[in-house]
Amino acid sequence: PPFRAPNRPPIMAGVVRLLLDDGCRLRELDLRANELDAACGNELAEALRTNRTLRSLRVGDNKLATGGHAICEALRTNFSLRYLAIDRNGLTSEAGEMLGRSLRQGNQTLQELDISHNELGERGGTNVAMGLIINSSLIKLDIGSNQLGHKVEEDLRSAWQWQVVGKAPPNGAKPVRPVGLHI
Repeated sequence: PPFRAPNRPPIMAGVVRLLLDDGCRLRELDLRANELDAACGNELAEALRTNRTLRSLRVGDNKLATGGHAICEALRTNFSLRYLAIDRNGLTSEAGEMLGRSLRQGNQTLQELDISHNELGERGGTNVAMGLIINSSLIKLDIGSNQLGHKVEEDLRSAWQWQVVGKAPPNGAKPVRPVGLHI
């Protein structure tokens, strides 16, 4: 079973120390609804940059804000995380930019991502779509309830299925991903 922190942010020092330890064998970490703030998110991001064992991280329903942006950026150098739930954290378009960059410039291990119920907006959603053009590791993405707008939603669908935003698939082409997109 995953390690579940008690409902208080002071646990962060121990969690970060554990994640940074060379002997860390922790594979799942559930920190949902712990009132974690931006500073906690920044600490987690720092640990994610070097940790090579964590496979699943749930940090939904917190107050990470800019700390969540740092977690999205840390995915560029983290090649162990397969599942990330960072929903309901007040993330803005900057998180979408960092996530899109991470998906384009390095991360090919993340398979499931829940970034729903944030405030990515059109700019953040467009950056995620651009990341999907290059990244083919994601098989499940929940990006719903982010004020994306109709065009960005269409771009995301196109990038998800064909990895080419704004172009029709070639005749007879098959989608590169299974249906696992929720907008």
